[in-house]
Amino acid sequence: MALTTNVNFYKYTGDMRKINKGIGSHLYAYNVYLNNDCDILTPEFSVPYSDTFVQECNYAYIDAWKRFYYITDMRTDSAGKLYVKMSIDVLKTYATQILASDVNVIRNQVGGMTHVIDDKYPLYPELNDIQIVQLNNGTKPLTRTSNYNIVLGVM
Repeated sequence: MALTTNVNFYKYTGDMRKINKGIGSHLYAYNVYLNNDCDILTPEFSVPYSDTFVQECNYAYIDAWKRFYYITDMRTDSAGKLYVKMSIDVLKTYATQILASDVNVIRNQVGGMTHVIDDKYPLYPELNDIQIVQLNNGTKPLTRTSNYNIVLGVM
């Protein structure tokens, strides 16, 4: 027995790595049939190929599961069906729970935590000798003049 559910379709153009995505209002709402063996993490369903509106969209929300999804693939068959494959957007779906979590930020754009061992962030940044190296065209910009490694940050 197939489950019918409403799917809201969107066209999202922002950063997929954001938790609080501003997806706006849905472009289309459509009832689809989900099979009993449909995977909740990567659902797939079909619509008649004449319903080309789905091809304009890249994001969806399934009411029955209260989850947001990226549309990852669309394909057709000879029977005139358009198959839509999606994968769950974990950040948007679980945004409330993620934002309510107590976490330790080890690394971010501003700096790190000095009491957490992190090989990507200097444990004692005040001991590092930071130098600016001008990069010139046609010359070797960096040469090793000592036994120290060079860390290059490009901005």
